[in-house]
Amino acid sequence: MVLITGWGMFENPSNSLASPTLRVAMGMILDNYDCSSRVQYTIAEHQLCTIDTYGTGVCINDGGGSIVSNGVIYGIISYSLNNVGGFPDVHTKVYYYLDFIRNHMTE
Repeated sequence: MVLITGWGMFENPSNSLASPTLRVAMGMILDNYDCSSRVQYTIAEHQLCTIDTYGTGVCINDGGGSIVSNGVIYGIISYSLNNVGGFPDVHTKVYYYLDFIRNHMTE
């Protein structure tokens, strides 16, 4: 299980760009093969997917939010295929870019 956090909006009645409060959902990481079969296209090596219960998940403007478990960041929210519609959400896999991140942290 992972914690998915973002500033996105499920509904946007005020046309604001973000929620005034950080939103949180629980999800599970899917392996890329399972995710690819659900979304009907190939999930790349640098991506990971999460899925959660119907009615929760990544929403509009959540991009850049985190996917965390036990204090470890696994991913950065990229996009949702169907805003809280029970489809997997796709994220950038932090571990894939770890060398790049470490190299640029010293600059």
